[in-house]
Amino acid sequence: MPASEIAWSTDLTPAAVTALIDRLERRGYVERRRNESDRRKVLVVPTQAAQATFLGYYGPTADEGDAFLGRFSDAGLDAILRFIEGALALQQRYMERTGSKSADPPSGLDKARR
Repeated sequence: MPASEIAWSTDLTPAAVTALIDRLERRGYVERRRNESDRRKVLVVPTQAAQATFLGYYGPTADEGDAFLGRFSDAGLDAILRFIEGALALQQRYMERTGSKSADPPSGLDKARR
């Protein structure tokens, strides 16, 4: 993920994100890599150490979440998805009317259903 997307997602300044990435890199949790399609861009990529730490904390919850979702039919999951998409659209319209920061994620974030 580019640092600019991290800044947008966290509502931090670019300078604060750079400092955060520097600290995470020193601790071995992220690496900076050149984007293969655009060598001017740098991506921030989690390391195996970060992934292991993440799975240690959130792996059991993810497993339970998978088991929970497995109890729903495809039709039920489609209804839940339609509800979430409708609620998000409603919130986005409200934010546009009130001049709040856009709820749209930066381009490139995966919106695909999993």
